[in-house]
Amino acid sequence: WIVYEHIRSTGARYVLELGTAHGVGAAYMAAAGATVTTVDFQGAHYDPSPEEVRRRAGVDFTLVREYSSYTWWLKELVAARSDAHGNVEPCFDFVYLDGAKNWTIDGLAVILIEKLLRPGGWLLLDDLDWTYAQDPHREATDGIVHRELSEPERTQPHLRAVFELIVAPHPAFTEPKVPAEWGG
Repeated sequence: WIVYEHIRSTGARYVLELGTAHGVGAAYMAAAGATVTTVDFQGAHYDPSPEEVRRRAGVDFTLVREYSSYTWWLKELVAARSDAHGNVEPCFDFVYLDGAKNWTIDGLAVILIEKLLRPGGWLLLDDLDWTYAQDPHREATDGIVHRELSEPERTQPHLRAVFELIVAPHPAFTEPKVPAEWGG
């Protein structure tokens, strides 16, 4: 609901969601009036599927299934929108990062997202304090994690580190806020 209201109040037109799951977030953002592209792992299977949620909600959004992770899709988009000098034409007003919750993947994703965000655009990181220790099943089955994690990697929130070490000090992200400050 907060994301829906944010999109309505800011007038965000072009939205990217990384981490589709059932597609509920994408459906809300589309219902708010945005043109939504949502990207998820090709091997992800949910019941109901994002296609079913899209149909039931009566909205439209573009669903992209990527073989390994959304970072490769972001790399391809940055390359396609870059000129010969490496200048990138931004294309999104709002990006909702709700995917891997993994330092390696989401740290890189944030760097690529920054290139694709229009001036004044917003980036929302979901689940800042989630850890692998909270969901041991995911560590064992996650197609993203290809080897055993160290104890700090299991117990420390990866997205909190992405926020504190990459987003907050980055000059392009001018108003970093945690959820309580976001108005939720």
